[in-house]
Amino acid sequence: MKKLTSLIIGFILIVGISIGYSGLTSASIRFEHIAINVENPKQVADWYVKYMDLKIISASKKMIFVSDPGHHCMFELYKKPGVKVSYSSLSHAASHIAFATDDAERLAKKMVEGGAKILKKFKNPVGDLVINMRDPWGNNLQVIQRVKPKL
Repeated sequence: MKKLTSLIIGFILIVGISIGYSGLTSASIRFEHIAINVENPKQVADWYVKYMDLKIISASKKMIFVSDPGHHCMFELYKKPGVKVSYSSLSHAASHIAFATDDAERLAKKMVEGGAKILKKFKNPVGDLVINMRDPWGNNLQVIQRVKPKL
């Protein structure tokens, strides 16, 4: 076990050093996508397009990429046969995907019309409106209207 641990640590160090010398800077690294294994990628993508104004970037038989309108990040929606994930069993405190908007109430209302559920609505200590939700497939979502945007 010690040999395996040493080997893994060595590999991480070598990769880390290689990346450090590859010319990558913090400015050249950004989020690209979040992959979500779903039963029906087309159905989920259509919901995010219709109720959250996301855009389909590319689609194939195996996966669909949807992006926010500003193309800042994408979801890769795919179905992996034999792998079943119960997103609805995950606590919102354990994991959620947040969407910033300038009108959280309007977006949440539209999402509810499409079958999403509001779990909790509150203002955080700095005054941001936070709405914790689940999409129709149980994914934890958060709609947030920040007083002072972070990005």
